[in-house]
Amino acid sequence: MTVFPHGNTPRTVVIPVGDPSPAACEEVAKALRETFEFPVPIRDSIGAPPRTDSNAHVGRGFLEYLRGETPDADLAVGVTDERIKMSRDQTALFGVAGEFDRVGVVSTARLLEGREPTALERERLAKEARSVVGTMLGLRTYLHTRREDRPCVVAPGETRRQLDSAPTTYCEDCRNALTDDATYPKPPAPGDWTVRTRAESDASGPEADGDRRTWVDYLLAPIGFAVIAVIEFVALSGPVVDRLPRPGTGSARDLPESAHEIYRAVTFWANAVLYLGSAFCWLFVTVSVHDRIFGPDLSDGVAIGLLLLSVALGVFTAWFVKGIVGGLRFVAAEEWS
Repeated sequence: MTVFPHGNTPRTVVIPVGDPSPAACEEVAKALRETFEFPVPIRDSIGAPPRTDSNAHVGRGFLEYLRGETPDADLAVGVTDERIKMSRDQTALFGVAGEFDRVGVVSTARLLEGREPTALERERLAKEARSVVGTMLGLRTYLHTRREDRPCVVAPGETRRQLDSAPTTYCEDCRNALTDDATYPKPPAPGDWTVRTRAESDASGPEADGDRRTWVDYLLAPIGFAVIAVIEFVALSGPVVDRLPRPGTGSARDLPESAHEIYRAVTFWANAVLYLGSAFCWLFVTVSVHDRIFGPDLSDGVAIGLLLLSVALGVFTAWFVKGIVGGLRFVAAEEWS
């Protein structure tokens, strides 16, 4: 489906700011033309914004300057060879854009080694152009605010390795938001070309109102109830605990057989949960680290290696926890005696 099925498209321009590579400007414009299927002219170059001690290389001032230079454009993408930051102590960015705004800028400072981009550098420019315009249209805010969101060109990362491993186009969620009749970018009202929020769309289900909860969120309420139940149980079991034999005053063998059966069952399942839970937690951690460094693709050998590593770390962690619990039991026995 086309991104603008209603036929009304935003007036979009690419504008060189300062003295960027003409080939870089053409690559940015070409990427936008191919992605959104509307004309994207390249305007005459404008001078870089004047630098002062307060706004040198700061993205917000750059965007404000670009906004003032392109009053007749619905979407304006500047291309510059200046280094762009959002704060003075931040690493230079590949590009910045105003979210739900009509201006953005692609910086070639970290994307190009020379004036003529290589094939890899052209791909990087195209990705960053799609990321900048996707942010302007609202895709990053609506669909990519969590780290576990699916890989997408609208959120390619801040390092060249992350940029190179990012997809070359928008993910399925972004594509649906751009093309679905309920959410595609609407004509300015007033002056904003952005996808509609999910709360405004006609989609049904939990995703319709922007409720993008993860399994962790759904666990919070049961965990809270469990904590309250444990507190209540401890309070109610106080009189019973006081009647149990202490070291030096009695023996656990004096307890009925049913108590021993319960103890053995609880011990078995506690150990099972401890070992399996530890291994699962380490598996989650190792897979997450691998995703952030090498990407989501796992070969069979790497998957088996991560599983074995997680099991080994899980066993060690379980032993460590049991050692702590054993130490606490020893201290309690000393106190009781």
